Amino acid sequence: MYESKCVQNGGGKKPSPEEYLQAVDKLRTMDDTKISSFLGVNRSSVYRFRMKEENADTIKEAEVILEKYSDKIHLLNIHDRKVFEAIPIISDWINKLESKPVSQGVINRYVRGIHNICVHYNVHPNNLTLEMCVEINQEMKTLYRKGEKQPKGLAYTSIRESIRGFFMLMHKMSAEYLSSEGVTKEATLGQGKYAKQRVPQEVRHKLEATIKPLVQDYNEYLEIIGANQFMYYTATRIGATLDFSFTTNEYDLRKDVWKFEVIDKGEHATGRLKWTKILTDYGLEAMKKYASERFNIPIEELEARLPHEVDKLFTVSYERIVDINKVGLINAGLQYREFPPNHIWRHTFAQDFLDATDRNYELCCELGGWVNSGILKKHYGAMSEEDKIRGLKTSQGIEYEKKKRRLLKW
Repeated sequence: MYESKCVQNGGGKKPSPEEYLQAVDKLRTMDDTKISSFLGVNRSSVYRFRMKEENADTIKEAEVILEKYSDKIHLLNIHDRKVFEAIPIISDWINKLESKPVSQGVINRYVRGIHNICVHYNVHPNNLTLEMCVEINQEMKTLYRKGEKQPKGLAYTSIRESIRGFFMLMHKMSAEYLSSEGVTKEATLGQGKYAKQRVPQEVRHKLEATIKPLVQDYNEYLEIIGANQFMYYTATRIGATLDFSFTTNEYDLRKDVWKFEVIDKGEHATGRLKWTKILTDYGLEAMKKYASERFNIPIEELEARLPHEVDKLFTVSYERIVDINKVGLINAGLQYREFPPNHIWRHTFAQDFLDATDRNYELCCELGGWVNSGILKKHYGAMSEEDKIRGLKTSQGIEYEKKKRRLLKW
């Protein structure tokens, strides 16, 4: 953070020409209030400095600095998100993102991050430099590591992805170069801290009753319950669940097995991969019941009619399902004080499935959509001693009595 070296002026401080120009260059504005706050002086001192004839040359130089950064920014309401997205470089970026396996939710998050950075610097995206982004990224990273509050819209874990996505696609910078500049793709602090949380079956049984009073209408109620069941039985994240569309995604609906292609997290530069999610038996039964009632299609006609009469399986908003699940799960008896109200279904699938299959990590990876089994072992636990002993006895042909386990029915 810049330290003010303003000189004393009678009873107060006033900025020197160098200090004033440095503040203008840093803030991309000549607003007296913002500059006074930045320099740690009274607003009136900055106003008097700007109005003095002896500082006329300094003010002209400040105007030149702003013109260098403006690129006609004064003609734009850059705080308006729609205006921002219409700027050619941003519009082009969005088009390029949409041509890649990136969900709409991720695109919105990327654009929102760059928008917030441009607003922070009051700079046109054409003039947004990597140096600026490295600076704000490092400032937010420091606050994040200290556990201190970060400015709204500039959270380190969000803007670093936006910066990487923008400069890799629009400025042809490599992931390696961006990492070398400090804009890294690293695990977030506390990653996996909620992994051992799960929704017990008794809570699931009560959830429908606790959600009903919270929703606006019956269709919203059906969608939230249906989305929760889809997330649980397929281990799909909320973004990919809400993004699925029969128009744009692959699918295969048979009488006994439904398959859905979803775009979800991965390790590629885009951060997304295609996964095939499968519903059968309990999961398929739940989804058919939901789809039949929600879209008024007889169950026996779903395979033939659903893809042609419906675009999205779920139209409820992300914010809405977060709010409803947070309250509904607590009211249904979930014991955690803090928990991810949608992602907890993925955690629940992992633990239930691993318990039911004697820790079959590879199969869990394939069905749930994890990149490798190491992630599962790290976040959901390696084999227990009981699992190891049972495996040894089984390998020697010794029968080992065990409690029957299976993926829990909703």
